[in-house]
Amino acid sequence: MNPARSGFIYTLGDTLLRGLSLLLALVYVNYLGTSEFGLLALVTAISAATSILSTLGIKAAAFQFLFRYERQDEARAFYGTVWLFSILVPGLLLLLLDRVLVMVPPSALPTPDYLPCIRLALWAEYLNSGFRLVILEVLRAKERPFVYSLLSLGNAATLLVLVIAAVVVGRSGVTGVLVAMLLTGLLWAPIYSLLMARHMKLAFELSALRQALGYSLPLLPHFLSHWLLSLSDRLVLERLVPLGSIGVYSLGYRLGNISEMFVSAGNSAIMPRFARAAREQGGGEELARLFSRFVYVMGGMVLVVGMFANEVIQLATPAAYHSAAGVTRWVVLGFFSLALYYGPMNAMTLTAQETRGVAWNTLLAGLLNVALNILLVPHFGVLAAAVNTFVGYSVLFLLMLRLSRRVCPMNFRFGQILVIEAALILGLVVDSLIPADRLVLGVVIDVLFVSLYLSIGWRLGQWTWGEVRRIWQEPPIPEAGSFGS
Repeated sequence: MNPARSGFIYTLGDTLLRGLSLLLALVYVNYLGTSEFGLLALVTAISAATSILSTLGIKAAAFQFLFRYERQDEARAFYGTVWLFSILVPGLLLLLLDRVLVMVPPSALPTPDYLPCIRLALWAEYLNSGFRLVILEVLRAKERPFVYSLLSLGNAATLLVLVIAAVVVGRSGVTGVLVAMLLTGLLWAPIYSLLMARHMKLAFELSALRQALGYSLPLLPHFLSHWLLSLSDRLVLERLVPLGSIGVYSLGYRLGNISEMFVSAGNSAIMPRFARAAREQGGGEELARLFSRFVYVMGGMVLVVGMFANEVIQLATPAAYHSAAGVTRWVVLGFFSLALYYGPMNAMTLTAQETRGVAWNTLLAGLLNVALNILLVPHFGVLAAAVNTFVGYSVLFLLMLRLSRRVCPMNFRFGQILVIEAALILGLVVDSLIPADRLVLGVVIDVLFVSLYLSIGWRLGQWTWGEVRRIWQEPPIPEAGSFGS
């Protein structure tokens, strides 16, 4: 499938997914207090870190190894081994951790609800992430954007229905949200398993596992560092600001996170091209054009989310959350830097198949983010944490760019990137200067800047009407691997 068509499907699915995520956020802010929302953000951040540690970063190998196997039976045995590992090992570790948690005295915790919420969040994360970890990576590698998006949307829609039942109808608060997450995982785990059965045979081959872990373990600090960049701020904020402020910050971050889902969807579309480039000659210029267009499209998504955030917050949330738009503006700029980072990152790990050095550069950016939060949040509040998200991801991009230039040099077309980023910053600065309650004026300015951004892309040659019409007419490129198709 060509990148434009694949990217369109990923983006459409991601748009619908973000719409469901936004509806969830609106349920949270209208039926949970700021402190409850803050508690939810804390326990989900903890469960995400636990999930990364327990799976040992194996999802990286689940994507990359599709392009290494020529024989169908070997590939299916490999995925059976990886799937069993991703289910059994995290499950056993979580059972042990759960037994330890029940022995923690309630007096050692910030609130009485803290421990039960953490336990629910850990099991919900295991069911929702562990069982779909490998199947989603297989679908991305085999360029199945429709099925990939359908699974993600089905999971999110199920969660939304159950949250509405538990929180809106049942008035069960943050506990109801976590129970809804747990039930969603219970419903979808068998579905993920059945779909995975088409791509694997149950096996546990130590040689295949050693190969997978040999590739993924060096990336484990890398995945943990991304957790530091995106979620650790909630844990730092817990010590420095009230839970209510964390709730406001979490809403602003959740809205900004809409742009991160677009960035992830776009990256899912271009990753197979970077992986194939390892076996092709002379694909550097094609990758440069592809990445340049990816950056432009992601910049547009970031601009829309950042500029319209204030209007959404003002119209759809209680007054206690109205200051969250400032957080969103900085967070979306951070995710634009994340989009830039995917260029050298993909070139390193997929094209050059080199993971050494990646983890430590990511860890450095993550630790910088944590240090800046500890230093600046006490003086400038939660907005400092949002600014630090932008700083952390920008530093990450620069570090990875320096590393990739030594291993897999790539033409990044920096002139166009600078024009795109300048347009983003100008639009968000102007948007921040408009009084928050002047919604009509805000919408007019937002539409004008988005139109300006489209015209800039046209002048830069990033899109033409002919190309838009041909998205669905270009012949698909043959896929790598045929097993399970």
